[in-house]
Amino acid sequence: MDELKILSRKDLKNLSSEEIKKHYKEYQDYLKTQLTINLRDKAEFEVIDKNNKRKKINHALYIVAAELLSNPEFAIPFLKDLSSKTRFTERHTNDLNLLMESKGLDKVIKFTPCQIPEKKKTKDNSKSKDDATSAEQKDEKAPEEPKSVETPTESKA
Repeated sequence: MDELKILSRKDLKNLSSEEIKKHYKEYQDYLKTQLTINLRDKAEFEVIDKNNKRKKINHALYIVAAELLSNPEFAIPFLKDLSSKTRFTERHTNDLNLLMESKGLDKVIKFTPCQIPEKKKTKDNSKSKDDATSAEQKDEKAPEEPKSVETPTESKA
Protein backbone atom coordinates (compact mmCIF):
# COMPACT_ATOMS: atom_id res chain seq x y z
CA MET A 1 0.00 0.00 0.00
CA ASP A 2 1.26 3.47 -0.85
CA GLU A 3 2.26 5.86 1.88
CA LEU A 4 -0.73 7.65 3.29
CA LYS A 5 -0.60 11.42 3.48
CA ILE A 6 -1.55 12.45 6.99
CA LEU A 7 -3.64 15.58 6.91
CA SER A 8 -3.25 18.41 9.38
CA ARG A 9 -6.16 19.71 11.47
CA LYS A 10 -6.43 22.69 9.18
CA ASP A 11 -6.73 20.43 6.12
CA LEU A 12 -9.28 18.24 7.91
CA LYS A 13 -11.48 21.27 8.68
CA ASN A 14 -11.70 22.02 4.96
CA LEU A 15 -13.05 18.52 4.21
CA SER A 16 -16.65 17.40 4.34
CA SER A 17 -17.74 14.91 6.97
CA GLU A 18 -17.83 12.10 4.37
CA GLU A 19 -14.29 12.93 3.23
CA ILE A 20 -13.11 12.99 6.85
CA LYS A 21 -14.65 9.54 7.46
CA LYS A 22 -13.02 8.27 4.27
CA HIS A 23 -9.64 9.72 5.32
CA TYR A 24 -9.81 8.10 8.77
CA LYS A 25 -10.91 4.79 7.27
CA GLU A 26 -7.90 4.87 4.91
CA TYR A 27 -5.66 5.85 7.83
CA GLN A 28 -6.99 2.96 9.91
CA ASP A 29 -6.43 0.50 7.04
CA TYR A 30 -2.93 1.87 6.56
CA LEU A 31 -2.11 1.38 10.26
CA LYS A 32 -3.48 -2.19 10.22
CA THR A 33 -1.34 -2.97 7.18
CA GLN A 34 1.75 -1.50 8.85
CA LEU A 35 1.06 -3.50 12.02
CA THR A 36 0.73 -6.73 10.01
CA ILE A 37 3.97 -6.03 8.16
CA ASN A 38 5.82 -5.25 11.40
CA LEU A 39 4.52 -8.37 13.15
CA ARG A 40 5.50 -10.54 10.18
CA ASP A 41 8.99 -9.02 10.10
CA LYS A 42 9.36 -9.56 13.84
CA ALA A 43 8.27 -13.21 13.53
CA GLU A 44 10.74 -13.79 10.69
CA PHE A 45 13.52 -12.22 12.74
CA GLU A 46 12.67 -14.44 15.73
CA VAL A 47 12.79 -17.57 13.56
CA ILE A 48 16.16 -16.57 12.12
CA ASP A 49 17.49 -15.74 15.60
CA LYS A 50 16.22 -19.06 16.99
CA ASN A 51 17.91 -20.98 14.15
CA ASN A 52 21.19 -19.12 14.71
CA LYS A 53 21.11 -19.92 18.42
CA ARG A 54 20.30 -23.57 17.67
CA LYS A 55 23.29 -23.76 15.31
CA LYS A 56 25.57 -22.25 17.95
CA ILE A 57 24.31 -24.65 20.63
CA ASN A 58 24.79 -27.64 18.30
CA HIS A 59 28.30 -26.44 17.51
CA ALA A 60 29.11 -26.16 21.23
CA LEU A 61 27.68 -29.65 21.75
CA TYR A 62 29.98 -31.03 19.05
CA ILE A 63 32.97 -29.32 20.69
CA VAL A 64 32.14 -30.87 24.06
CA ALA A 65 31.56 -34.31 22.52
CA ALA A 66 34.86 -34.13 20.62
CA GLU A 67 36.72 -33.21 23.79
CA LEU A 68 35.04 -36.04 25.68
CA LEU A 69 35.90 -38.58 23.00
CA SER A 70 39.50 -37.34 22.83
CA ASN A 71 39.99 -38.24 26.51
CA PRO A 72 39.65 -42.06 26.80
CA GLU A 73 39.85 -42.20 30.60
CA PHE A 74 36.49 -40.39 30.81
CA ALA A 75 34.96 -41.43 27.50
CA ILE A 76 35.24 -45.23 27.71
CA PRO A 77 33.54 -45.66 31.13
CA PHE A 78 30.83 -43.17 30.20
CA LEU A 79 30.14 -44.82 26.82
CA LYS A 80 30.16 -48.33 28.33
CA ASP A 81 27.64 -47.21 30.92
CA LEU A 82 25.54 -45.49 28.25
CA SER A 83 25.57 -48.53 25.97
CA SER A 84 24.58 -50.90 28.77
CA LYS A 85 21.81 -48.82 30.37
CA THR A 86 20.21 -46.98 27.46
CA ARG A 87 18.55 -48.38 24.35
CA PHE A 88 18.28 -46.21 21.31
CA THR A 89 16.32 -46.58 18.09
CA GLU A 90 17.91 -48.61 15.33
CA ARG A 91 18.88 -45.49 13.39
CA HIS A 92 20.52 -43.88 16.42
CA THR A 93 22.24 -47.14 17.30
CA ASN A 94 23.71 -47.42 13.81
CA ASP A 95 24.98 -43.84 14.02
CA LEU A 96 26.50 -44.40 17.46
CA ASN A 97 28.19 -47.62 16.35
CA LEU A 98 29.56 -45.80 13.30
CA LEU A 99 30.99 -43.13 15.61
CA MET A 100 32.57 -45.82 17.82
CA GLU A 101 34.11 -47.40 14.73
CA SER A 102 35.52 -44.07 13.51
CA LYS A 103 37.11 -43.42 16.93
CA GLY A 104 38.50 -46.96 17.17
CA LEU A 105 36.24 -47.90 20.07
CA ASP A 106 34.11 -50.44 18.18
CA LYS A 107 35.97 -53.37 19.77
CA VAL A 108 35.27 -52.04 23.27
CA ILE A 109 31.79 -50.47 23.01
CA LYS A 110 28.80 -51.78 21.09
CA PHE A 111 25.36 -50.16 21.18
CA THR A 112 22.28 -52.35 20.75
CA PRO A 113 18.91 -51.10 19.48
CA CYS A 114 15.71 -51.40 21.48
CA GLN A 115 13.25 -54.07 20.41
CA ILE A 116 10.05 -52.65 18.98
CA PRO A 117 7.10 -55.06 19.35
CA GLU A 118 5.31 -56.04 16.18
CA LYS A 119 1.85 -54.61 15.67
CA LYS A 120 -1.06 -56.96 16.25
CA LYS A 121 -2.55 -58.41 13.12
CA THR A 122 -6.16 -57.67 12.29
CA LYS A 123 -8.67 -60.25 13.45
CA ASP A 124 -10.10 -62.68 10.91
CA ASN A 125 -13.79 -63.54 10.92
CA SER A 126 -13.15 -67.29 10.79
CA LYS A 127 -13.18 -68.90 14.24
CA SER A 128 -10.80 -71.70 13.32
CA LYS A 129 -7.94 -69.27 12.74
CA ASP A 130 -8.77 -67.36 15.93
CA ASP A 131 -8.86 -70.59 17.98
CA ALA A 132 -5.55 -71.76 16.51
CA THR A 133 -3.80 -68.46 17.10
CA SER A 134 -5.15 -68.13 20.65
CA ALA A 135 -3.91 -71.64 21.49
CA GLU A 136 -0.47 -70.79 20.10
CA GLN A 137 -0.38 -67.55 22.07
CA LYS A 138 -1.12 -69.40 25.32
CA ASP A 139 1.86 -71.70 24.75
CA GLU A 140 4.29 -68.90 23.97
CA LYS A 141 5.68 -66.56 26.57
CA ALA A 142 4.83 -62.90 26.16
CA PRO A 143 7.67 -60.93 24.58
CA GLU A 144 9.60 -58.62 26.87
CA GLU A 145 8.60 -55.00 26.96
CA PRO A 146 11.23 -52.81 25.29
CA LYS A 147 13.17 -50.50 27.52
CA SER A 148 12.29 -46.89 27.11
CA VAL A 149 14.35 -44.90 24.68
CA GLU A 150 16.28 -42.24 26.53
CA THR A 151 18.53 -39.55 25.27
CA PRO A 152 21.82 -38.99 27.06
CA THR A 153 20.52 -35.75 28.58
CA GLU A 154 17.44 -37.48 30.00
CA SER A 155 19.45 -40.21 31.67
CA LYS A 156 21.57 -37.64 33.52
CA ALA A 157 18.66 -35.49 34.66
